[in-house]
Amino acid sequence: MMLCYPNGEYKLVGNLSELFGDDYSKLVDDAPKYKGIFRKLSCLRAYAEMVRSRRIRSKAARRLDSLVTAAERIYDEAQQAQPGVIKQE
Repeated sequence: MMLCYPNGEYKLVGNLSELFGDDYSKLVDDAPKYKGIFRKLSCLRAYAEMVRSRRIRSKAARRLDSLVTAAERIYDEAQQAQPGVIKQE
């Protein structure tokens, strides 16, 4: 696995050929072609946007979970208050 950090550092963990499969040797061979093409600022902006999006998604998932839990609780309370109503599963 490759862990990339916004400051440009990276850490390689595990077997790279296993991670990338047959593409690993192509990535290594083609690396010099891309030197200087990717701008650091553009990459950092994209990275920041991905981090921001992941945080928003995580926050939305937690909120959805709390809303579903509250709705289930309210539904169960309503079912208990009306014992003659058939409970749907």
